[in-house]
Amino acid sequence: MILRLILIFFLFCNSSFARIIEEIIKVPVSVTNSIYANNPKFEQEITVTIWRDDSIKKSPYLLFSHGRAGTDQERASFGRSSERKNSEYFISKGFTVILPTRIGYGVSGGPDAEYSGACGSKNYLEARKVSVGQSK
Repeated sequence: MILRLILIFFLFCNSSFARIIEEIIKVPVSVTNSIYANNPKFEQEITVTIWRDDSIKKSPYLLFSHGRAGTDQERASFGRSSERKNSEYFISKGFTVILPTRIGYGVSGGPDAEYSGACGSKNYLEARKVSVGQSK
């Protein structure tokens, strides 16, 4: 009898806990950076990590975009944007968290599509348009 009660309790409790799911998908993106005069359009797939609570059917989305690495080597070795601890926090607040690994970074690869010009004449607005354009 006690074993049966423990089993029922375990099954009840186990089903009420949230199960955090991590999905990794590929998404085609197309962005333009006017600083690149000869080929300003970038089209390729990027890797997107999605964290969500399996027990919630509908939730708002939170887009979590990584920062900018300073060198080609840092961008290449970036890996994949996943931010597990931060994502778990936002999931606990009811969100589904979406983390794109943008063009030119880690597993998404490709050229530095967010290049903003030489040091003395950077065009930050153009670079920002490119990074945000990948998140639409």
